[in-house]
Amino acid sequence: MLMLRGARRLGPSHSAPGSIREVLRHRSASVARCVSSAQDSATTERNWRTKVVPALETFRQAFGHCIVDEEFEVPASAPWPTAVWGMPLGAIVRDIRAGNAYVGQAAHYEKQLQVLRFPWDHQAAVWSDRILPALEAYAAECGNGRVPFMFVVPSRDPWPRSAWGMNLGTTVASMRGMGSYFAYVGRDVDRLNELCYSLEMSTRVWRKCVCPLLEIHAERFGNDAPVRADFVIPSEAPWPEEMWGVRLGAIVARNTRHLSSV
Repeated sequence: MLMLRGARRLGPSHSAPGSIREVLRHRSASVARCVSSAQDSATTERNWRTKVVPALETFRQAFGHCIVDEEFEVPASAPWPTAVWGMPLGAIVRDIRAGNAYVGQAAHYEKQLQVLRFPWDHQAAVWSDRILPALEAYAAECGNGRVPFMFVVPSRDPWPRSAWGMNLGTTVASMRGMGSYFAYVGRDVDRLNELCYSLEMSTRVWRKCVCPLLEIHAERFGNDAPVRADFVIPSEAPWPEEMWGVRLGAIVARNTRHLSSV
């Protein structure tokens, strides 16, 4: 048999069949993963449309808001759709908010969630959808903003449905004594003034919430620079982002008794 000079004799290959099998195995696994991913995606989309959204819509109809406690599970009774009975809606809402579930759906159906007033910021939602409407209703019904400690929002008109059953008295006490919702109080100073809500703060809240802001003010404008009554915390460093928009000047003006301790 003639062979070209420099050519190598090709002997039987023992690795080719194994290599082919390996390639086929990898391709099969890749196809399986793609199919599984597509199935998971379809299931997620279906669950969003047939379970998550109907559950959120029913919750809002029942309670007037979508601020779902983490422990909340859908009861097995009307008016809840049978498809969502027993669903851990609170945990699902928490995971959606954290970006750990239904990420694609939350982005694609953003307008739908806006209509439902989905609580992307839990504390902000509690303030705007429950506390402030309750304070507005209290002022309208009682003529002032002095909420008794034991006051619970009645579950009837004209009280806002979103606040029915809320322990408004203890919430206000926590705002005054512990500084709860301080930034929201500080941003809505004008509205709270209209409701005759007192902005006087306890020494504890002053030291915890206001003093750190006054220190930044002193660093920026000098130790002897007074805080103007119209001063609003700007949306920039070094001010804490969660305090942007707070009416610091108005707060200081109503708590001058604390200035000697600064």
